[in-house]
Amino acid sequence: MVQKLVDPEDLRLSPTALTRPEEAFSALLSWADSLSVWAGAVLGLRLEINAERADAGVLAEVSLLRDRRERSRIARRGLVDRRATFAALSSTNPVVRARVDEEGLALSFELPEGASLDRGNLRARVADPGALLELVTHLESLPEDVEVARRPAQGLSADEVRRLAEHPLTIAARVPAERVAAQDGHAEVVATALLHLYKIVAWADDNDGVRPSAKRRDKQAAKEHREASRARRKQEVRPERDAEDGATSTAQPPLDREGDAAAEPHPLRDLRSLRLVSRARVVDIDPSRPVEPGTHVIALGGPFEGKTGVVRELDGKGGARVLFGLLVATVDLKDLSAYARKRVERGAHDGGRERGGARPLLSSSHRRVPRGAS
Repeated sequence: MVQKLVDPEDLRLSPTALTRPEEAFSALLSWADSLSVWAGAVLGLRLEINAERADAGVLAEVSLLRDRRERSRIARRGLVDRRATFAALSSTNPVVRARVDEEGLALSFELPEGASLDRGNLRARVADPGALLELVTHLESLPEDVEVARRPAQGLSADEVRRLAEHPLTIAARVPAERVAAQDGHAEVVATALLHLYKIVAWADDNDGVRPSAKRRDKQAAKEHREASRARRKQEVRPERDAEDGATSTAQPPLDREGDAAAEPHPLRDLRSLRLVSRARVVDIDPSRPVEPGTHVIALGGPFEGKTGVVRELDGKGGARVLFGLLVATVDLKDLSAYARKRVERGAHDGGRERGGARPLLSSSHRRVPRGAS
């Protein structure tokens, strides 16, 4: 799982970190810079490199932790004490540390006691079953030589991880000098796995287990308000619908549609001329007029009953392709009838004047001046 994220050619640690003590610090610093670039590109972490004072017998030591911008942003929100987080970086922030000595390369992820925000975030994660499963799964995918309290990290159970979250945490591994000199990629696998663990544990806007962010609270409040408004509208509409349904059932008993259809012929099919007024339209049906491409028709039956359209073509099988607005459908010719469409003015349902009829001439007070007249 972790190995797929690693490109050994880009993250290779130079063997000069061990073979040439005078170049150990520059080689380790260059390697740490490559790791920070990888963490930003793959994990979205903003890290800076902090050069540590090497103890006796240590050739070089560096650490990766939150950069200054991230620390300032967290301090401005009041989540941590600004003086503490800037005065003692390694003791108030999660750290991925790399140390070179004569025996090889030591790598570790450290969550110190002073990193109160991140420790609280870890405790919140282990309290959530889904987040705990993610953490345990990642620990199981670590290489075999990665240890927690002198135990392989692969063998930790969920209960053990919960107990470890109550105390300062250190997860470490050592890569022998022979493997670093051989450049077999193991050091890079361990380092990137620890950076991935940093991403899981460290507090961030997208990894906030301590308390919901302001945006998350606003979204939740907006969602609850929408649900409450929707529930109120349903309660207001339901009594009105129930009353309408009751009145309809009392005034008009349900009809047997199948029986009525069998007993009575379709009223539109027996009429030679019918005028329908709908949405200020007048439709004159003429069943004697042939249905051909370009004819305006009205559907007398089927799923498009009452719809008007234009015939696009005849399929030669007793049907026609009709354009109903933006929809083209095939309808049986027996369910179609030609019609003549006219327009009526709004509000003219009672004796309204049809367009196309005789229009009265209106006199005008304006006179046309003869051409050439001054």
